[in-house]
Amino acid sequence: MRNTLGFTAIALTLVLALAPKALAETVLEKIARTGELNAATRSDAVPFGFLDEKGKLDGYAVDLIGLVQKEVEKKLNKKVKLNLKDIKISDRFKVIENGSSDLVCEATTTTNERLERVNFSIPFFISGAQFLLKKENEKSIIVTGK
Repeated sequence: MRNTLGFTAIALTLVLALAPKALAETVLEKIARTGELNAATRSDAVPFGFLDEKGKLDGYAVDLIGLVQKEVEKKLNKKVKLNLKDIKISDRFKVIENGSSDLVCEATTTTNERLERVNFSIPFFISGAQFLLKKENEKSIIVTGK
């Protein structure tokens, strides 16, 4: 009986001591522990993500994820298995928040509301709105608001 209580006390101490570390595990620590990188992109966002003729995810985002995988392998000095999944636009934040994906690579605009939910990397694609007009009309269009 005494041994059982002692074992229980030690086990409980270990659980309580290690729990905060498990909760505070970084993505890199998780990948180091599991040997897997869980990534996601969309297949409906050509050229970033699409299904090739064999039904396999392809595109610029897939290439970037592959580069991330290689950098993680270098950092950890070991092979890392890539688990790549196709997600819907409505799921892109959920898969990060629930931890089923370590990263999502796609064209997504950063907003203050989204920053409250997830972190963003540096931009890998920048676009902007532009006006097209006839050369002779360029001086007649005022876009500064003055």
